[in-house]
Amino acid sequence: MIESALVVLIPEAEVLVKSFRDRYDPQAALGVPAHVTVLYPFKSPKELTADVIQSLEELFGESPGFSASFAETRRFPGVLRHFGG
Repeated sequence: MIESALVVLIPEAEVLVKSFRDRYDPQAALGVPAHVTVLYPFKSPKELTADVIQSLEELFGESPGFSASFAETRRFPGVLRHFGG
């Protein structure tokens, strides 16, 4: 089943988390880069219309950027998570 999610891409983290993602995150093998998930699941792919994408672009285009830091790494079965600090 194909699903969608809203994510914030963090290309700077890829070098740090690639080995963990390659081992624990099946999405990495599908080409999904290092990211923070904002909302999952989002909409089914058939609901991702041009209007939905435009609305998201407008919403997030109006939002200021933000900084984040990840102070520690934790793991639970099948998933590696980073928690801000």
